[in-house]
Amino acid sequence: MPKFKLHELREINEMYQDFGQMTTMHGIKRAAVSKQLWIKLIWTGLVIAALSYAFYQISQTVNTYYSYPSSIGLSIEADHELELPAVTICNLNRIRVSKADFLQSHFEEWKMNNLTVPQQMQKLSIALHNYSRESKEELGHKVSDMMLSCLFNSDACNASDFKLDTFINNGNCYTFGDKTVNNSKSWFVTKAGPANGLIIELDIEQDEYLPITESAGIKVLLHSGSEIVFPDNSGILAAPGFVTSIGIRRSETSLLPAPYGNCISQSNVSNEIKNLYKNMGYDYTKDACLRTCLQIKIHDSCDCIETDVANIIQVLNDRSVLDLAPNETLQICNTTHTECVTGVEEQFQKRLLGCEDICLPVCEQIGYLTTVSTATWPAKRYMENYIQFVNNSATANNKTYNWTGEPRQHALDNFLRLEIYYETLRYESFASSPTFDWNSLLGNIGGQLGLWLGFSVLTAIEVCQFILEVSVHVGRIYYRKHRKSKNTEEQNENSTDRRLSSAFAPTLTQEDRKASVAFANSTRSERRTSVPFGLAPPKQETRRASLAVPYFEYERRPSFDFVHIEEVA
Repeated sequence: MPKFKLHELREINEMYQDFGQMTTMHGIKRAAVSKQLWIKLIWTGLVIAALSYAFYQISQTVNTYYSYPSSIGLSIEADHELELPAVTICNLNRIRVSKADFLQSHFEEWKMNNLTVPQQMQKLSIALHNYSRESKEELGHKVSDMMLSCLFNSDACNASDFKLDTFINNGNCYTFGDKTVNNSKSWFVTKAGPANGLIIELDIEQDEYLPITESAGIKVLLHSGSEIVFPDNSGILAAPGFVTSIGIRRSETSLLPAPYGNCISQSNVSNEIKNLYKNMGYDYTKDACLRTCLQIKIHDSCDCIETDVANIIQVLNDRSVLDLAPNETLQICNTTHTECVTGVEEQFQKRLLGCEDICLPVCEQIGYLTTVSTATWPAKRYMENYIQFVNNSATANNKTYNWTGEPRQHALDNFLRLEIYYETLRYESFASSPTFDWNSLLGNIGGQLGLWLGFSVLTAIEVCQFILEVSVHVGRIYYRKHRKSKNTEEQNENSTDRRLSSAFAPTLTQEDRKASVAFANSTRSERRTSVPFGLAPPKQETRRASLAVPYFEYERRPSFDFVHIEEVA
């Protein structure tokens, strides 16, 4: 690599002096043009220290930016109307005793074996595995039998507004306000208060309860109409003999997906892996994903599927998901699969199946905050009027209502009232946003450079211009040195060629040619001896004829031997 000469270094220093005088960056001018060396050194050190600290702060800022922090903001919104959430109700008794004659022998056997109630409930689930979904629906309570009255926003509603879903652990459940493909009707509330919400009066049919059903009443779940629910995960219990008032407040949450958070957007959900319920009109939820993952793991390990998820058979009948062969049938888990299924469920509870890694929480979610209160219902003096109302309602609906025992006690044991309404039409909206976006990054970098160096965009252009000018100048120096070195090599090659060509002149003898070649390959000191390599010096005429002058002002020996004496001989 060519070395810089003193005058070339002075030229670069002059360019630096000019830059120091013109730049707007603080400290550079004093470090460049100060006359006293100690002042120049102090300002140079200050500039280097400020530059180092500024770059340290910038590196911290860049690291913060690429950690993708986010913050959640809360806003209170108001609307003139809100959609009532879907309301799912499940009778706590899963099978009517009048339909359970086939279970009497099982009850006697479980009682003789002193099984606890939870153990008997588990045995009941196993016993129901071999029954079809239609058979389970027939075993459970029907909303048409339980419904005493239904009002929404003071207008009548009926049993046909409720969609049926059957769960092996919860029996028949009915959803009001379901938003799937076949139930797209919307129910909007324009005013707050119980009178403008959903009011349902139900008969839980406690006379039909199994002896192993511990609690009497209804489980109530509030959720988005496009979500599939699982009653064993959550819910509000409503007891007979009471009015259960559920005041709700709407809450919307919108989180940022990766890389800002660990959630998944509805638009990015994979149909085949995470949202097997999409074809049924349900949105993706983490609970639905976990249940589906468990069912797939059970099928992979036990070659069967359970039916404790509503419509799971229809959902998992997608052969591309379960890798079923064209002629392979989908088998329902029965008593022969109990041990295998239990083992998979234990692994699922210990999070050993990897379902938690697959099923991420959803980014967009609508939730409902509830305030629950109860009161005795019907009141003592109102009881007679209410019994008359029930009888008239049954007659109007061509239904016979059979009273058992004392009417008032029967009503307290079986009748309940649900009031579901908005407490206010205002709702909370939580939305996450990037804490440190691109604009914040640029602003922070500019602030650090401005604070420590007085640096701006125009200063950056000045620095770039200086670097460009110095680079062009250095390039020219390298180019000149390269051209000079190349010309020198060409001159040396041409000189050697002339000596060798003259050594082979046609008038020379064999010995003279050897002497000329030896001279061309000799050093400067050897040439001055006039006797190269011990040969006799050529005659004056021979030297003139060959133009092989033995003395030169500069040594022009080639970098390698072109011709060897032996080759000439």
